[in-house]
Amino acid sequence: MESPPYTRLVPRKPKRPRGPRPAQGARLFALRKAAGLTQAELAHLIGEIQANISFWEYTDKPPRSDILPKMAKAL
Repeated sequence: MESPPYTRLVPRKPKRPRGPRPAQGARLFALRKAAGLTQAELAHLIGEIQANISFWEYTDKPPRSDILPKMAKAL
């Protein structure tokens, strides 16, 4: 008897290669690493989700202005 489709193992999507970080994202990455934090740890400290930290590290869009003081304190 065949398993229902929702119980089968679904292969993961391969990770897409990312381009180089923009200068602002590279700076945030360097500061986070210097503080010894993972993206998830930084996100927890500033009350955001990990996906936002990743977004800010890989795009040229800056964090919102209400996040910057929290981020400065955490880093």
